[in-house]
Amino acid sequence: MLLLSTLALLVSPTCWALIDNSFSTAMCSETHITAIRVAVSYTGNIVSLQVKLGKYWGAVHGHKGGTVTEFNLDDDEYFTEVHGSRKANLRSLILCTSKNRCAAFGKNDGQQFFAFPPEASQVLKGISGVVGPIGLQKLDWKWGDIQTKPTTAPVNPATAQTKK
Repeated sequence: MLLLSTLALLVSPTCWALIDNSFSTAMCSETHITAIRVAVSYTGNIVSLQVKLGKYWGAVHGHKGGTVTEFNLDDDEYFTEVHGSRKANLRSLILCTSKNRCAAFGKNDGQQFFAFPPEASQVLKGISGVVGPIGLQKLDWKWGDIQTKPTTAPVNPATAQTKK
């Protein structure tokens, strides 16, 4: 009887709420997202994601397991729009780029959503969200300006003139 009570407590909504946790991918003003990995479980839930900023992969957010698919951007390519669907968990995610390419993850199933940057010149810089007991439940998109290279060359100390 004690075992049954313990199991009932573990699957109660109150305990599930304790499992939820928020996350946010790293953001850097000097670079942008250059790749993304998304894992989809055999039940069709998006269970984790990982983004690459510049040359470095960030942490995996979500659960272990699922089939992982990776999408890499070209050097001058950026994510400019997001589409997807959700039920209790995220079911599909489509990220489209400045070069009219799209990466599709999961199966389009449930309530549709979409997101665009507030200004046409902005790109996807980061993602935050909530991890539920069996998958990602919510994602928010962080948009920002494209980092441009400096317009002036750095000073070369070997050729710089100094006052005496």
